[in-house]
Parts: sequence; structure tokens; C-alpha cells
Amino acid sequence: MGSWKNLICIVFFASLWPVIAIADTTCQLPAYAATYDVNAYGLNVGTTLQKLMISPDQTYKIILDSQSTIALYQDHILQMSTGEIINSQLVPRLFDSHQDHKNKNERIDFDWKNHVAHSDKSDQDKEESKDLVLHPGTGDLLSTQILLRQLLIKNPDQKKLSYELIKSNKFQTYQFTVVGTELTVLKTVLGDIKTIQLERTEGPRVDDYWLAPNYGYLLVKSTQTKNGALQVTLVLKTYQAEKICLE
Repeated sequence: MGSWKNLICIVFFASLWPVIAIADTTCQLPAYAATYDVNAYGLNVGTTLQKLMISPDQTYKIILDSQSTIALYQDHILQMSTGEIINSQLVPRLFDSHQDHKNKNERIDFDWKNHVAHSDKSDQDKEESKDLVLHPGTGDLLSTQILLRQLLIKNPDQKKLSYELIKSNKFQTYQFTVVGTELTVLKTVLGDIKTIQLERTEGPRVDDYWLAPNYGYLLVKSTQTKNGALQVTLVLKTYQAEKICLE
């Protein structure tokens, strides 16, 4: 869960998806597709989509397709993480990201056999490449969002969480703090949902996330503030769970 630009997306067919709950309550983290209404700086800028696909051969794919419009500013972001599922954990093999604005691109090839990640990033002005020594459990921007949910499912009482990822040709550690001790009930299209609140601080920016324990800690709402001013709000719009499950 990084910048709001990694979340915002307008998908023109998203309105065709039904809103349903998890049919199998024994499956805490199924393959799914979720869309979110997004407001930025007080304006509605579209809808965010994130989709987790799980194949019977124990491979996965996460897709984030984002197209945002703020005033006359338009942008499109397409991100994808693919890899294997080993012992119920996502092990990324490839992360690929393209952003139209300034033609920003990022690609990470995870070579677990040789313990090396080949990371490349480029924009309209320059290109950079770097080889990084891989650490066990290292992920990318998308796979670590699933990891965060798994950490909470495994230990719902923890108050601080962290994970390591590769972003912009370097290792970064994302740290989260659970805010408060009581569940917050949010009104959504799925009904009233009980959530926990996580917070992540990066300089003057504060990101807050409300996750639903009864839905495998699915993201229900997030906000981003900078220097105390609210910039972006994201709220769950539709949710469709598949029958295949990430155990």
C-alpha cells in the first residue's frame, strides 16, 4: 500500500460486476476482484480496481489497472505481479509497472535461484538498472498487500506490522501501526462492516487503512493526508470473491 496513484483506477466494465460476499466462510483469503470509489482533493476522480487471480497450478497474478482524471490532468497506470504460491505464500517472479505520466516504467525480475533481483526503472529523461541481493520474504508493491492481510489473519492481535519490498531500484521497509483497540463499523455497499485501522507515516504524508477481519482483512477504506490536509479517500464499491482460495 503505497502512493494513492498505485490505487486509483477507472475501469469501464467494473459496474458490470455484482457485489457479493465470501460464499465459503472457511476461506479467509480467496481470489477476488474489488473496486473502490475514489475522491481526490474533494473531487470524484473515478474507481480503483485490484484483482487477485489464483490458478490450480499454484501460480498467481495480481493486476492493478488505473486511469485517473483530476481537472485537465489524466494518467494511466498498469501494474502486474506474477509468481508462484509456495506454502500459501506469494513468491513473486515478475513485477511490471507502466505509468503514462512522464512515461515511467519499472520492472523487477526476481531470480530466487540465484538470490538476485534485477530491477529496472525509466522515465522520459533517464534509465537506471540495479541488481539487488534478494532476502527471503521480499516482495513487490502488489504482492506485499496480500502479505499484509496474511500477517493479520495469522496474528490478529499484533499492534505493529512491517514487510520489505523492492521499489524504485532499492529495498524499502513499510511499517504499520494498529490504531486504537476497538473495531470501527463502516457503512458500505456490503452493509455495516467491522474494521481495524492501520496507519503508515512517510514524512509529512500519513496513510490510514481500514481492513475488514470478517473478509480476510480486505481493504474497505483508505485515506491519505499530507501536512494535515486530506488529499485522497478510497471506499469499497464492489467485491466479488472466487471459489479458489489462498490457504
